[in-house]
Amino acid sequence: MRNSKIEIAWLNQPGRISMKMASVSDGFQASPPYASVVIVAECEKDDPVCAMTSAAIVRDTFAEGVAYGVEDALNNAFDEVAKKNSENGHDSCSIASIAVLDCEVRVVSTGTCHAFITNGAFQGESISGDSLNIDVRPHRFVLKYGQSVILVTHGLRKLIGSVVASRHISVYNDPLAKCLEEMVAETRIRFRKKGGSIAAVRFGSDSKRITELLKKYGIFIVLFGALVLIALSILCNKREYINGNSGTESPDSTASSEEIVMPLNM
Repeated sequence: MRNSKIEIAWLNQPGRISMKMASVSDGFQASPPYASVVIVAECEKDDPVCAMTSAAIVRDTFAEGVAYGVEDALNNAFDEVAKKNSENGHDSCSIASIAVLDCEVRVVSTGTCHAFITNGAFQGESISGDSLNIDVRPHRFVLKYGQSVILVTHGLRKLIGSVVASRHISVYNDPLAKCLEEMVAETRIRFRKKGGSIAAVRFGSDSKRITELLKKYGIFIVLFGALVLIALSILCNKREYINGNSGTESPDSTASSEEIVMPLNM
């Protein structure tokens, strides 16, 4: 059985005019038996405070510790977001979230925030990305090994089902956070007026990552190990040689140390 691992990560990428960025991503990494969560949110009115508040409500809900009733917790958090934004006149705020416990995920996406699945692959396998059409109610499913669920704001929507997303997200020898950075860098969104936000959950494998690292650095590891063994062998031989010499006495020293008995004169 693989030593499997659920990874979560999120990233905010400012554009040319950082003050125009109206989106945010956030999350909370929990340890079993509690659920983890990632969120992206954006406001059409270029109000980053609105987006930050919405994401914080969902994050804090799970930061309290959710081990049971994950779907209810997600629904309650979204209800609170809607209520808060309505009171503040921010009806144009969009939000998407993934709550994950073990390999089971619940996904919600609303407005201009999108969620999509990328089927991770090993070398030679086909990779595809499919958009998840989800209403306010959470969509529940079990992640398979190699699959990822990605959340993007409007500015990064071209990543949905793209080769760029598939290529980077399935590089298991790189941490998920690094994969998101490289993926977003290829979109060149940092050169646009507004930036964008992204978050993801990936069902990867520790053993797969170790295997890839061994393939990449295996020759250096073998050479280093050989050098260590040679050095140890030389040290052991030198120690044996020194001990052997110290235990051997010269003939002169042996003769001088013997007791001489002189004959008695009668």
